[in-house]
Parts: sequence; structure tokens; C-alpha cells
Amino acid sequence: MKRVILGMLVLSVLTTFTAISFAADKKKAAPVEVAPAVPQTLSGVEIKSKEQEALGILNSRVWTVYLKLHAAKKLVVITDVLTFSGTGVVSQYLAGQGFGGSSYSLSIHPQEGYAIWETVQEGLEGASAAWRGELLGDLLRGTVLIKNNKGIFERYDFSTNVPKDMPLQQKR
Repeated sequence: MKRVILGMLVLSVLTTFTAISFAADKKKAAPVEVAPAVPQTLSGVEIKSKEQEALGILNSRVWTVYLKLHAAKKLVVITDVLTFSGTGVVSQYLAGQGFGGSSYSLSIHPQEGYAIWETVQEGLEGASAAWRGELLGDLLRGTVLIKNNKGIFERYDFSTNVPKDMPLQQKR
């Protein structure tokens, strides 16, 4: 009889530990893998609407931008004024150096919905300036790569926001 009671006690203890262990394993469920979010692409109608909106914003005012020489050891900042008219753009700073205005292309980022504009302006004696800008609400930012008539390139980052680390100066 003692053996039966001892056997039942051992069996009871083992059953209890097994049940507790099984319950703990159930709580440790395998992590659920979440698929990365697929970016939504704008429809053709939405893109056309955003293009018209961007054209209206670009043409609605004169844009003061600050060109900051990229990766320069000494801070060089140029204050420029960009004027958009229809599908053309003029840089006041570059016009003073013999560059003409130019037509620009406008596209809309298909997922993010912001406007991207690009143009190349021709200067004297083979000089050129390639602009790529983004319109994000009231912020205009981008880069311009200027090639002088000697074939030397300078890259500038530009923005309508005044760089925090600069005293404004006009480059000659």
C-alpha cells in the first residue's frame, strides 16, 4: 500500500511539473514575423494633381536660397534668388555670371508625393550648371553642380533655410 501511495505521489508530482512546463512553453510563442510595409504608389490622377499644385507653388513667389559649397574646408555660402515662371527658372546669381534661364522638368516622387525639379543652365564659353531640387511644402532644397569655363566643377547644396553655421557672405 505504501508503494501505491508513493507511486501515486510521484506520478502526481511529475504530472504537475509537466503541466507547468507545458503551460510555460505555450506562453513562449514563436515571434510573429511582420512583413515590411509596401509603400503606396500614387495614382496617375494624384500625380497630375500634385504636379499642378507644385507648379502653382513654385511660380507663386521668388525663392531666396542659400548655396553652401559642399565639403569645403572653409564655409562658403552664396545667397541666390530663383525665379520660376511657367516651366522656366532663372538664377539671379548665375545670371550675373552669364548664365541664361532654362526650362525645367518636374516630377512627383511616386510614394512620398513631393515635387522634384531638374534643369541644366548654359553659361558662357562652355560653363554649365545642373540643378536638382525638391519642393517639400514651403521648403526648397537640393544640389547644383556648376562647371566653369575651365572645366572645374563645384558642388553646392542649397536650401531656403538659412544654414545655422554661417555668416551670410556673397561670393564674388
